[in-house]
Amino acid sequence: MTLTKKEILGGCCVLSVCRQCNWPVAMGTIGYLLGVENTTLGAVYRELTKALNIKISTIGIMDMLESFCYDFKLGPQQIEVFAEPPQRLVDRASALIELAADAWIVTGRQPLPLLMAAVYLAWQSLNPMVRMKYTFNKFCKIGQAPEQSWCRSRDSVVRRLKELRDVLCKLGRELPWLRGGEVEPNTVVKLVDDILKNRKALLMRAVRNYEQQLQNETQTTECDKEPSDSNCSDSPSSKTPELLKRHLFLPPFVKSCKRQRVDAPQLEVTGDEDISDSEIESYIRSHA
Repeated sequence: MTLTKKEILGGCCVLSVCRQCNWPVAMGTIGYLLGVENTTLGAVYRELTKALNIKISTIGIMDMLESFCYDFKLGPQQIEVFAEPPQRLVDRASALIELAADAWIVTGRQPLPLLMAAVYLAWQSLNPMVRMKYTFNKFCKIGQAPEQSWCRSRDSVVRRLKELRDVLCKLGRELPWLRGGEVEPNTVVKLVDDILKNRKALLMRAVRNYEQQLQNETQTTECDKEPSDSNCSDSPSSKTPELLKRHLFLPPFVKSCKRQRVDAPQLEVTGDEDISDSEIESYIRSHA
């Protein structure tokens, strides 16, 4: 066993103990400290649990949230504009993650990028008029966020931020006093407080209005125009767009599913095909 694998095995042992004791330590944190990829660490961790027959209860994202929020240095030592009590940050981020779960954003996702995105939006929404102008990178520097939380997974955090803002925009448009007005992702944090207070009602209203809108739309497809091509509606590639249209919120594996490869039809060669004079002439010249 190489030295690197021994270090990974030691990290997996630490991770296993943390999970057995319900300590909120993520695999990404161990991987960062060891300087290895999560896939490599995960493979060794699976071998360890299988070899030792370890039964470990999984830790949910909510179990990690409180300790994650307390990692940020946003207490009284900060200036008033940036300071935020950790418990208030936990409560707001928790509500945002619950909303994300309702919109299928949590499903099948790594916890650290989602936690980072939720905490950032929570911090902004608690004083939106002042903090709205501060970017994600600036927030991490202000809060002295642990480097492993955002540097290596910054792209994933940005994607989770976009998804959360998109959901907030969809619900924000359903607020009665906006009357369907436009809600921009960059300014939606001003509405977070109202959205979270009426989360269930807004979700139901958004889904109902979306379904009503689909019913009112008259869509004409190629399959309707050409009855002879009735088989095209049964292809996998045509089912996925229809599913995306029918539902307002979908799990990630549906929205980003891979297209199935369609093999090109093979040409049947019997040897009796006609060969033109020009093809015969070019063949003779090329072998002259």
